[in-house]
Amino acid sequence: MATPPKAEFLAAVGTFLGERLSSVPGPDDELIDSGRLDSLTILELYLFVEELHGEPIPPEQASLDDLRTLDAAYRLLERLAPVA
Repeated sequence: MATPPKAEFLAAVGTFLGERLSSVPGPDDELIDSGRLDSLTILELYLFVEELHGEPIPPEQASLDDLRTLDAAYRLLERLAPVA
């Protein structure tokens, strides 16, 4: 499946996290080390990014570093996108 445009991805994930956090994180805001996300929210974020990707993301192709910021999560999708 095609990677969504970055602005669309950031808006969707920002809204998703904004519903779970006290504020919407920016693209470079640290999400994990800052303590903004607990373990359940990290899992929910992973599943939401997977949903935006349109197919399962093999766990061996992703790491916690891929969810540290919204930009990092987008780079994960870019990495997984099929080469045209």
